[in-house]
Amino acid sequence: MGGKRFALLMCGEDSEYLVKMHGGCYGMFGRVLAEEGEKWDLYKVVQGHFPEHDDLPFYDGFVITGSCYDAYANDPWILDLLALVNKLDNMHKKILGICFGHQIVGRALGGKVGRSPNGWDIGVRAINVTSSLPPTLSSLNLPSKLSIFKCHRDEILELPAKAEVIAWSEMTGVEIFSYGDHMLGIQGHPEFTYDILLHFIDRIIQRELVQEAFAMDAKVKAASQESDKETLKKLCRGRDQRMGGKRFALLMCGEDSEYLVKMHGGTYGIFGRVLAEEGEKWDLYKVVQGHFPEHDDLPFYDGFVITGSCYDAHANDPWILDLLALVNKLDNMHKKILGICFGHQANSPTEY
Repeated sequence: MGGKRFALLMCGEDSEYLVKMHGGCYGMFGRVLAEEGEKWDLYKVVQGHFPEHDDLPFYDGFVITGSCYDAYANDPWILDLLALVNKLDNMHKKILGICFGHQIVGRALGGKVGRSPNGWDIGVRAINVTSSLPPTLSSLNLPSKLSIFKCHRDEILELPAKAEVIAWSEMTGVEIFSYGDHMLGIQGHPEFTYDILLHFIDRIIQRELVQEAFAMDAKVKAASQESDKETLKKLCRGRDQRMGGKRFALLMCGEDSEYLVKMHGGTYGIFGRVLAEEGEKWDLYKVVQGHFPEHDDLPFYDGFVITGSCYDAHANDPWILDLLALVNKLDNMHKKILGICFGHQANSPTEY
């Protein structure tokens, strides 16, 4: 069913230097996040260029970048971005927010963003990682401390309800947070290198946003430190298999015969031969026997296939009613469904 597709929502302006040396915003994030076979689309939301509403369901995730703008400001494009985050939350879409993007996600979900009482945080910062990680992150085996490039003076002052602090430092109370199983905010910059950090320090010096002596001292200190770039990449990509191979559920509505199992590998083999691609994970659920995916697992699937059956799709057997209810639930979650024969007939969401 093809490689994953992501939208990079660009909230700042590229300089000539960044474009020439690092491929601009697209190159910086692509180097850290993109993998072979994926499609990444760039939207300069800072200029008012947003994905079309009808295209949103086709994206597997969204990344919101850093910016020199204030995440608590009310510029029209910022208000549009906040609205988009809420829309994507309702669609249960995955979002990764970086720096300004981290703050935007926090604000959109009901948190408070403002100037940090501690002022600028520039350089390489060691942040503390909680030992009680949520299930979506626990499998990553994160260390108790992470080093990350920092360049900001705003922060999330109050977290949204239901959000969890994943990391903090003496300078910033919310370095990383998660929200549900589909949103992650990182105040630092996993996409930075030392050269990129120096360039951004020069930019804020030129704009007289920071005292030059303080900024130059930050340059010197950062020269002898390194970020945990591989662990940060794993965090950005790895949670919930955020950007790994796709995962699908095959909902089996009939019974396999001995012949089909022996000659064709049963329903799983028949559909796998036609639909499955390398790197994908396919889970079989015998819904005809009442075996359905758990509700909490539904967000992790990229699509569902409903097979044929000798049963009547217009019947009211308990498992058929449960299947119809599941189709409606997946429709509300904007999940992709392929219905074959009986599945084609059952894949007609109705109201209950």
